[in-house]
Amino acid sequence: MNIDYADQPTQINFPVMTLEELETLAKDLYGPSWTSKLARVLGITPGAVGYWKSRKGTVPNPAAVAIRALAALKAGASPASES
Repeated sequence: MNIDYADQPTQINFPVMTLEELETLAKDLYGPSWTSKLARVLGITPGAVGYWKSRKGTVPNPAAVAIRALAALKAGASPASES
């Protein structure tokens, strides 16, 4: 099968994850002490998550996608079916 990718988008733009969305999803997934638990699952330091929480940085797209997928899986939905 020969596929021509020349007309395909080179980047997928996901909506930016707000602090409110981060906190809502993370608390639902891991409870009130969610920072270190989320960091461990994402394979990053708790300081990185703390940086997002302090509004100094935005949640990177790969992390936002992973968090949304984890929340969808917990809710029993397929992450691919989320819009």
